Amino acid sequence: MAIDVGAKAGFIDPDERSLEFARRVARDDFEVVVNDPDVSYESVVEVDVSALEPQVACPPSVQNVKPVGDVAGTPIQLAEIGGSAGGRLTDLRVAAQSLKDRHVHPDLRFQIVPASTGIYRCALAEGLLEIFLDAGSNQAVNMGAMATGEAKISTQARNFPGRNGSPDACHYLASAQTVAASAVKGCIADPRVLSRPVRSML
Repeated sequence: MAIDVGAKAGFIDPDERSLEFARRVARDDFEVVVNDPDVSYESVVEVDVSALEPQVACPPSVQNVKPVGDVAGTPIQLAEIGGSAGGRLTDLRVAAQSLKDRHVHPDLRFQIVPASTGIYRCALAEGLLEIFLDAGSNQAVNMGAMATGEAKISTQARNFPGRNGSPDACHYLASAQTVAASAVKGCIADPRVLSRPVRSML
């Protein structure tokens, strides 16, 4: 996402949890690159997001970000949990927690796209896909392009015109909780309306 704020590249020191994951899934050996212990920076920017309202990236780009309250009620025809950056196991767990014992809006298509076969297998083993099916997912795993005039909310990383179907469709980006809440309501919705904690499944 560094490119979206104008950088050529982004770097984050890996913690041990990240390294453990990388060692488990890497196909080849890799070299760990970290900052020097006495490193100094040109500038340090700290942002307090603790009081930030859930955000939605609106068409036509990821930079058109608004508080969910500004776009709540916007009709959508498609809701999706998935994609390379938004189909992680944690995303699926959060969405399943929000959707358990609930059903998606009858006028809306709901689809799940795990980011990898491994994530799909884990979601299947944990019973997450059953929750999605019970909630009204079209299938456990599928893809569907948007038609002209349709609107979609998803956990994907990009929403450029034409990226997910018709260039005349509207694509909103949000968290898994916001997408799940929107799927239930049939329009873009503040995830806090479902008022169900999600930490227990993470």
